Amino acid sequence: MKKLKLNKLNILLVILGVISLLFILCLNKPIVYASGDDVNIYFDIAKGPISIEDSTYSGYDSEGNLLSGTHTKNNVYTVSQTNPTKATKNTISIFLETSNNLCRMYFDGVNIRTNVEETTALYAYPKKNTNIHLIFKDNSYNYFYSSSGHAGIEKCSNSVGLLLITCEQGYSAWLNDPLKGHVDEHSYSA
Repeated sequence: MKKLKLNKLNILLVILGVISLLFILCLNKPIVYASGDDVNIYFDIAKGPISIEDSTYSGYDSEGNLLSGTHTKNNVYTVSQTNPTKATKNTISIFLETSNNLCRMYFDGVNIRTNVEETTALYAYPKKNTNIHLIFKDNSYNYFYSSSGHAGIEKCSNSVGLLLITCEQGYSAWLNDPLKGHVDEHSYSA
């Protein structure tokens, strides 16, 4: 049997080939914002209000059971509604104050309509160096209506953290390149 002779050039070429292959494979995979340890939590907004804070979360599942626990960067919340054709008065509030905190919340058929003054359907308060990502599931209809003087989704005026609002496709693009995943910013005139 012939011995395989490896010189430095052959070893270098093999290493470069493996690196090139890994690079190509990585380009085809989306970048994960947190880690592979994501915890999926499913809320039904028709069953009660939802609250996310620095270290806690609470809301209700589709059976009406209270879900509460520790909020971490790895939590991925999905909000749906048992009957999205009937508006609910239940609201969502997200308050993040601890630096480098993250809240990722997906919406899959939500219809919130508040009629109480001084109430908004979804209130976001991201402090400095915190991120709130609101992602609308592709092919879903989501409605956020609030009382007069309020937007359906509001960010606290004195908060300086990031509030990202996009769809699933936009979120995937944003994860790969934050300049590509933004919402259409064209101005329209009547």
